[in-house]
Amino acid sequence: MTERAPKSDITKLAFTSLGHFANDGMLFFVPLVVDIIVQQRKVAPLYTSLILTLFYASSAIFSTFAGRIADKTGKAARLLSLGIFVLSLGVLGFDIALSETNEQILIALSMLSSVIAGIGSSFYHPLGASILQRSFSSRFRGFALGLNGSIGSLGRALYPILFFALSTFLMEKGALLFFALLGVAISFVIFVGLSESKIETNKAKSQKRVVSTALLVLLAITVARSATVQGMTAWLPTFLSTKVGLSTKLGFLLTTTYVTPIVGQIIFGRLMDKFDKRLVLTLASFGSGCSMLLFVTYSFGAFGYIELALFGFFTYNAFPILLSLTSEYTPREAYAFGNALIWGVGSTGGSVIGPLLVGAIILGSYSRLGFAFEVLSIATILVGVLPILLPKTH
Repeated sequence: MTERAPKSDITKLAFTSLGHFANDGMLFFVPLVVDIIVQQRKVAPLYTSLILTLFYASSAIFSTFAGRIADKTGKAARLLSLGIFVLSLGVLGFDIALSETNEQILIALSMLSSVIAGIGSSFYHPLGASILQRSFSSRFRGFALGLNGSIGSLGRALYPILFFALSTFLMEKGALLFFALLGVAISFVIFVGLSESKIETNKAKSQKRVVSTALLVLLAITVARSATVQGMTAWLPTFLSTKVGLSTKLGFLLTTTYVTPIVGQIIFGRLMDKFDKRLVLTLASFGSGCSMLLFVTYSFGAFGYIELALFGFFTYNAFPILLSLTSEYTPREAYAFGNALIWGVGSTGGSVIGPLLVGAIILGSYSRLGFAFEVLSIATILVGVLPILLPKTH
């Protein structure tokens, strides 16, 4: 007889997936705003690097705090909806910033909005994952995380093309305002829906002995992988716009990158349930590095779309891969804190390093972005060897 998840667990999966859709969709606006101010305002690379770095740094710093509070209070659902709301305020801040004609005020408001958006984005991944980790058994946990992650990828895929379509009628500012208001509405729906689901959680009394040696090794690997991969993803809109400009084609190229993870995250989630989780992480890193290296060196015509599709497939899968691994090395009562450590400090923290690495390599010239992507692609392949240092998973 086939094992089925209780209806209440399906409800949790549905509402957390809605949150993932909005959260990951809105994350697109951070590098997009950077691209807009580069193309339209000619802001120097130093300031655009700082805007990206402030976003990732604020998310990393606040993530463990959010995870610890969720474990102690058992209010993961309410905190999750709060995070979506705060992220929406950050998008609204970007909308206000783009209205400024004074460059210094524009940069200052963009930095402030980046911090607000970073704090808001720090909630979803550790808290959404902890809800699913407690709801689904180890036989289906990876699949549940992958399915949830695929809805996040759907948000990443749809938001760019919808933004550029809306911008045709509303301009960039009007489109940003629309998505900020949509985010606020979704946060309210999640607040009502998940609070009614009565999520059961073990309130962690202490995070002592939670941080095992294996978790620290996974943290180091996550930082390294995130630094190389996120360095590329954060600068990808700007890199592509140097080739095609700020146009609808840019939206289609980005959407190509974001579409394949819709299926990819489900596949990788199932692989995490079936095979050695360490090898799945290695496969993802190798695929990510090789596909981007191909794109930088040979991206003519349809080949460019195929290479970007492969890059998205192998890159945007950290949610089911990393957080399935986290549950192997973390006690059940501290899932949110463990997730926050790996996702917030590791994945997001590595994302702080990535944009700075690119900024250092390009030396103030956007024409060197291709070379920077080559360096980070090779580094991603090398990082793929590191998971063998982790203890074998069940």
